[in-house]
Parts: sequence; structure tokens; C-alpha cells
Amino acid sequence: MMISAGVELGLDFVVLDPAPDACAGRCASLITADWASAPEQSELLACDRITCDFENVPATVLEALSDTVTVLPDPRAFEAGQDRLVEKSLFRSLDIPVPDFAPVSSRPELLAGIEQVGLPAVLKTRRLGYDGKGQAVLRSHEDLEPAWQELGGQALILEAWVPHDHECAITAVRSAAGEIRFYPLSWTVHDQGILRLARAPAPVDPALVDIARDHVATLMRHLDYVGCLTLELFAGDFGLLANE
Repeated sequence: MMISAGVELGLDFVVLDPAPDACAGRCASLITADWASAPEQSELLACDRITCDFENVPATVLEALSDTVTVLPDPRAFEAGQDRLVEKSLFRSLDIPVPDFAPVSSRPELLAGIEQVGLPAVLKTRRLGYDGKGQAVLRSHEDLEPAWQELGGQALILEAWVPHDHECAITAVRSAAGEIRFYPLSWTVHDQGILRLARAPAPVDPALVDIARDHVATLMRHLDYVGCLTLELFAGDFGLLANE
């Protein structure tokens, strides 16, 4: 998506993707290789700037690249975004409201987490997992063992279920000089965990838009973030709660 906009501005792109049929290869020079090889790719190292189109490029790879090329946003932003527990803890430390959550790495911690956040709840992997993958909804204690059989053995996070009216997203862009611009707040519609529709601008009270903007701006300033960032939120009678 960024490439399509950048080409219209006269920019040239080199893309590294493990998939040989990566769609970005249609509009940019494509290097087909795994992420770990990125610091060894001379064509990539010759670029003026390096950025990513999604958050799960290993932060260690981006750190290595930053020794030679300017990586934007800063790799520490990826470190936070790649671990749901670190991400939620960061939101909370910045006074961005979030659903209650608890770390889970064992059955006893799962039971303790249920005592803390209650049921229903959502058990998620801390890393990877998207479009509804890597998570299980716990509606009763009968759901605990099947969920543990599916997801146990890896670092997990338990999050309180949020009865909400809508899911929404706010996207912002921050420059190296610290200027922040916002796209309209959008309603997002998901089916089986997959985004199917985004409606913008969302028909909401302008005060709610201001709150969403404040949250994403706070996050960007804290991370000294340069680039484009989307914050997904739940909206309801409670106001807004940050999801990811």
C-alpha cells in the first residue's frame, strides 16, 4: 500500500519478502529471501530508508539493518508491537485505556488469569497470530482445557472480553520533525477475525475522534515514531479501549 502511494511521488522501491509471489513484486524490485538474510542483501543496504508494511518483521533484523541504513519507524516500536503483553503494558503505562489482561504461561496462570479478568475472555498468543488465528474465546470453564490444548506451550495473554458497539481504527502519520497528521476515524467490520469493511469517516461524536487522536499521538510521541501507525480500538458506553 505504501509503495503504490510512493510510486506516484516518484520514489523507487526494493522489497524483501520470503514469498516469491509477493504482491509488492508487481511494482518494485523483489528480493525473495527470509528475514534473517536482510542485513546481507546489498541491494537493500543501498537504500536510503528502510520501513516495513507489517509489524512482524523480527525486531532483531531491523536492529541489525539500522547499523547501516536508517530504519523507520525505530526498531523499538516493532519490539512493542510484536508482543501483545508488552504492547498492552505500554498502552497502560501511557494512560491509554485497555481491557484487563494477564500473562499466561501455565495452567495455574490461566486459572489465576480467569480469576482476575473473569469470563468470557480471550486467550491469545503473545506473538504472531492475526485474522483470528492464535486465539480462543473462553465462555465458560469448559472451554479452558480445549483452549490450552490448542495454544498451551507458548507465551500467552488472557484478555477480558469487551462487549462493544463497534470496532474502530485511527491512522496517523508522524514526520521526522514531529508533525502529526490524522486520517479519519473508521468503523471496522470483521468476520471470523478478518477485516471485511472499513467505513470512514465513522459517524461518531467528534469528542470520540479527539480521544482516539490523542491516544495514537501519545503513542507516537513516546516511541519517537516516524511513519504511519494504526491504533485499533473498541467503542462502547465505556468510551474507547485500545485493542492493538
